[in-house]
Amino acid sequence: MGAVRSKRPLELLHMDLCGPMPTESQGGNKYFLSIIDDYSRKVTVFPIRNKSDVFHTFIRFQKRAERILSRKVIAVRTDGGLEFCNKDMDNFLTELGIKHEVTNSYTPEMNGVAERFNLTALDGIKTLLKSSEVPHKFWGEALLCFTYAWNRICHKDSNKTPFEKYSGRKPSVLHLKPFGCLAYAGVPKQIRKKFDMRAKMGIMMGYAQRTKGYRIWLINENKLVETINLEVDSLMKWTIIKWIRNIGRKVTGSNVYYSIEGEATRLKSFNEIERYCKRHNIEYDPSLFNFRKDNTESQGSSDLSEQQEAFMVEVTIPNCYKQAIRSRDASKWHDAMDKEINVMKERKVWDLVDHPDNIKILENRWVYTIKYDENNKIVRIL
Repeated sequence: MGAVRSKRPLELLHMDLCGPMPTESQGGNKYFLSIIDDYSRKVTVFPIRNKSDVFHTFIRFQKRAERILSRKVIAVRTDGGLEFCNKDMDNFLTELGIKHEVTNSYTPEMNGVAERFNLTALDGIKTLLKSSEVPHKFWGEALLCFTYAWNRICHKDSNKTPFEKYSGRKPSVLHLKPFGCLAYAGVPKQIRKKFDMRAKMGIMMGYAQRTKGYRIWLINENKLVETINLEVDSLMKWTIIKWIRNIGRKVTGSNVYYSIEGEATRLKSFNEIERYCKRHNIEYDPSLFNFRKDNTESQGSSDLSEQQEAFMVEVTIPNCYKQAIRSRDASKWHDAMDKEINVMKERKVWDLVDHPDNIKILENRWVYTIKYDENNKIVRIL
């Protein structure tokens, strides 16, 4: 196994398995398999459930890659793990005449290309999850999104992207969107009723693999969909969403109410929701609320459970001091500001000096945010 680089795609493939992850992905996966083309450095990743899935995953990749490029895989390089060195894999590679290069025990540097990428991918996953504040169960989506962008940027050893070196054509980057930002998926008019909303609110999760489009997690439907009709708010995180739960037993229509999580407020009609949201500077989606039976006595008791499916609206974090002190959470924002100032005093962040003559003093402003845990519970206001 020398250090000579390949001269064309598929001459040598570097493979490695990473996992198990501390959290199962949304699709129930615990590992991911990375396959890197030595010539182009283009990376293909596959989130998988078990180590035993490696063999069939590689076959799927090999058939697809050879058909696209009209070339054959010449060699693969892996470590000595049983997921790579087993009877099925050996027989398959031998039958096709593919050379299997296996590294020595306890020498990960011999498979350095794949090992290095896996570390980079883990850093990318952590960065995307941290910056977007999406739950850790979406690590698989973060991995696919990171790899998609990785293949479309130039790296230090080439002025061409891995995508271009692999496929022979330049990729477009105009369609790239921030992972984890607030997104709205358009509802096709063919299935949209007259009073339905034209879009559904969700979280931008990446790019469709089989179609030209995007992957979006629909928040109120709790499912992942692919769509080409997407609008995103690239400056707005999905964490501005605040849950409003319908927890009334539907004995009669008048008993149905929505409550604000963590508060005693109860909203018993759509008009109350509308007034509440306007009063507290909250954006809302009317389609998320169903009061068709409001103020109408039902003929009998319902068998529905006491806690119904969750609904939500957007909550705008204060943009300035005036908004903070006028909001319903003014006391909490005051406490957060007091704590911040006390910390800066303790650490002696500044020194008080006289105002210099003919010098314009730059104004400052508060920046507010809310931190959540993995279960979307508020951990800290700051």
